Amino acid sequence: LGLRETSRLIAGLLLRRAFASSQSPAMYEFWDASSRVAMIAAYLARELDVIRLDEAHTFALFRDCGVPVLLTRYPEYESLLAMTRCENERRRTEIQRSRYGFDHALVSATLAQSWHLPNDMWHSIRIHNMYDQPAFKTDPDWARAAPLIAVALLAEQLHRIHRGTYDSAVWATEETFITDIIGPIND
Repeated sequence: LGLRETSRLIAGLLLRRAFASSQSPAMYEFWDASSRVAMIAAYLARELDVIRLDEAHTFALFRDCGVPVLLTRYPEYESLLAMTRCENERRRTEIQRSRYGFDHALVSATLAQSWHLPNDMWHSIRIHNMYDQPAFKTDPDWARAAPLIAVALLAEQLHRIHRGTYDSAVWATEETFITDIIGPIND
């Protein structure tokens, strides 16, 4: 398998195992979607050759790992996820910040940092929901974060299409960013 591939698989298993105590439907749905998006991101990284396969997988796996932390810590968080299922990440992030004083991206980045992921990886995780804001390009690490975010967004879109949860309004913003970073997407 190779050291990188083995490390990727182990990280995914350990991350999921860290939250094994919760058997809620939202937790199951999160891990199912997260692992599928990470696999799609790895495939896209190989095919598009814009980032390394292992980086794409790790980023996609860890970028939202704050969600299970919040599901475990706050019983009402599951209803917030259900309520915002059809909304974009920015809206969900705004609601999280107003309710808790922080968002899942901060929790995800903190968890990734505590797992000793490289600084540029956890920082990219921290800013992954800001890709469509003007301040994103002023971040000193935006050039490193942008391809990771673009590949993960494209992977997530392909996963949404497969699940039948395509949302053209969300995709319009994502597609513009992805096209700017990795080029046009052929339908």
